[in-house]
Amino acid sequence: MHGDTEVDCPSWIAFVERENAAAHYHETINVAAQEEDPESVLNHFRRMTRLRLAHPVLIYGDYELLLPNHEQIYAYRRNLAGEEVTVTLNFGAPNPGAEQPAGGRCSGATIRS
Repeated sequence: MHGDTEVDCPSWIAFVERENAAAHYHETINVAAQEEDPESVLNHFRRMTRLRLAHPVLIYGDYELLLPNHEQIYAYRRNLAGEEVTVTLNFGAPNPGAEQPAGGRCSGATIRS
């Protein structure tokens, strides 16, 4: 190329660079490393699986979507045999500016990932 000419790189070049970097992920991102980190994705998944298995309402409860039009919060409620659970997931900024869903109350755990 000559002088100040700009050239767009083909997308496959970026893909090859990512693939080369990914070839070394196993050195730091692996089960052994995740086992030792209580905040790892693996241990978070295990906690969520235990929580789900301990509360059948999370699996079998009737489902009610609470904030259908919110752009970054997914909130729903499940009810089963008198047990009620409200789940609120924030896929955006720390303070999304949403009110607690009607009838909701915080009497349990907050789980961060």
